[in-house]
Order: sequence, then structure tokens, then C-alpha cells
Amino acid sequence: MLDSSPTTRGLAPDDHRWAELADRILAVAHQLQLHGGPVLPAALTSAEGTVLRMLIQEPGISSSAIAAATGIKRPNVSAALRGLERKGLAERRGHPHDGRGVTVRPTERGVRLVSSLRGRRAALIRAALQRAACPGAGDATTVDAVVELLRSLQAGLGAAPR
Repeated sequence: MLDSSPTTRGLAPDDHRWAELADRILAVAHQLQLHGGPVLPAALTSAEGTVLRMLIQEPGISSSAIAAATGIKRPNVSAALRGLERKGLAERRGHPHDGRGVTVRPTERGVRLVSSLRGRRAALIRAALQRAACPGAGDATTVDAVVELLRSLQAGLGAAPR
């Protein structure tokens, strides 16, 4: 029987599952911010944090590719890159094959910063799942499957029309 609570009313029969997944993703992100310390150091703007994470994932990416992948407008990507450069977290280099182009890379300092944040979040998630006695929480195959699901979701959302 379909739940008729106000949060599911009007949804297609299976959409309540997808809505629940979205709600849980948002709630987990909130809890990570609340309990895991700041997602970003106070000195970074939200756009700078997003761009820095993109640089870690794709070192040598162009600013236009960053804009396309993150949904941040190009002028805002440029401003974020300038801020990251001033803070010693990113550097621009000439494109290796196109003298007119520029690629962007994280500096070693930027890599260390993101690595430290990721380590704190990993410890928080591991401990939370252990406290919740979650079946399969320590199983690498389960974690890899969840990561792949979320990676696919992220890619699909990035490809969605705006």
C-alpha cells in the first residue's frame, strides 16, 4: 500500500523510493557538515571549495571544463581560481598542446588540505556506520558499490538539462 503522508502524496508509485534516497543524501551531507567540522576551511568560499575538489579529481583541467562539470558560471570559476591561486592552493599552466590554452592544477598545499578534509570525513563515516551496526559497513565491496552508485548519480545530474 502506498504511503499517503504529505511527503509522498502525489508521487508516482515508485517515486517515493527515489524521494527517500534524495532526502537521505541531503541529510547525510548535513550531518557530515554538522559533525565533521567545516566541509571547507573558513577561508574558502563555496565556489573555491567546489573548484578545488574538481582540481583534485581532474588535475590539468581547463576553467571552461570546470564550469561545465560543476555548473558554476565561467566568471565565477575564474574568480574562484584567482582566489585559490592567491591562497596558494591552485596554479595555472600553459596547455601542453595548445599555447593559447591554460590548464589548472592543485598545488601540493591544496592536495594536502583536501586530503586532510577527506580523512576526517572518512573517519566520521566509518565510526557512524560502526555505531549504527550497519551490516556490510566494513565490507569494501559494499562501500565500493555505494560509491559507484553515487558517482553515477552525480554524473547523471551533471548531464541533466538545466
